[in-house]
Amino acid sequence: MISRILLALFTITAFTFSQFEPNPELEWYTIETEHFYVHYHEGAERTANIVAKIAEEVYGPITSLYNYRPADKTSWIINDESDISNGATDYYGNRIEIAAASLDFDLRGTHNWLRNVITHEFAHVIQVPASMKFGTKFPAFYLQFLNYEKERRPDVLYGYPNTIISYPVSGVGVPAWFAEGTAQYQRQQLGFDYWDAHRDMILRMRTLGDNLLTWEEMGQFASVTTYKAESIYNQGYGFVRYIADKYGEDNLRKVSENLGDVARFRSEGAFKKAFGISGDDLYREWKAYLKEDYKNRVEPIKKVLVEGDIIAKVGFANYYPQFS
Repeated sequence: MISRILLALFTITAFTFSQFEPNPELEWYTIETEHFYVHYHEGAERTANIVAKIAEEVYGPITSLYNYRPADKTSWIINDESDISNGATDYYGNRIEIAAASLDFDLRGTHNWLRNVITHEFAHVIQVPASMKFGTKFPAFYLQFLNYEKERRPDVLYGYPNTIISYPVSGVGVPAWFAEGTAQYQRQQLGFDYWDAHRDMILRMRTLGDNLLTWEEMGQFASVTTYKAESIYNQGYGFVRYIADKYGEDNLRKVSENLGDVARFRSEGAFKKAFGISGDDLYREWKAYLKEDYKNRVEPIKKVLVEGDIIAKVGFANYYPQFS
């Protein structure tokens, strides 16, 4: 059988990732600043002006930490059409959409919504591209091997394909916990997000119950449950704080740069190049620290521990219970 090998290189344009569709029925306006465009619809002008001010204030601290600046101005899209609070970043398209309504929920404490979400999402625009292998213009490519059957028709150049193997190579290899952890950490001097009692409770109980997400589980959002997804944010934030406190926050930039090495396909090596130990070894070091720290903290509490009876085992956020 005569086999033929084809090597195909396919680039994907950033248009693939264009998911932000502002409501076309609304009247839209734009504020332009030194580094940003702020797009807002009628009725959201006050929020847009605040966003423009805060974004310029955090531009320097975030870009200097990762030594990366977007080639073009970043676009902000302000949405005040619903009471849903969220933020989303399209780092390939260099744009961010945020809700004007503030977010305050049971797994985190209360924070200044706009200062927090603006700094968080802008950190994604900077940290993730700083970790890219091919830049924002080439998100991925793949190598393809084709093999053909020996039999062929006189009017067809090749036989029918009987083997197709595709090997994708992504331009982004940032673990989920590191992307979200750095976005929550932001920078030490900013303080728009901080380690609150809610977050510490989640990490403490997972640690004491020997139920921490593993190194592999922290790396991707593969769960459909809110609690487990939030634990990736939670552990990522805690882990990044540990790295910054023990090794210095400049190492967040070094790890990001190492993740961008073209020949690196696993994140462990990026940490080893920065710290001398692999990522999973660094995780085990952090885990051991947490166990010892929380054990010492709760030792006095255990001596006077009082436990109640569980009434209902369903849900993890039950509010305002009433006896019937």
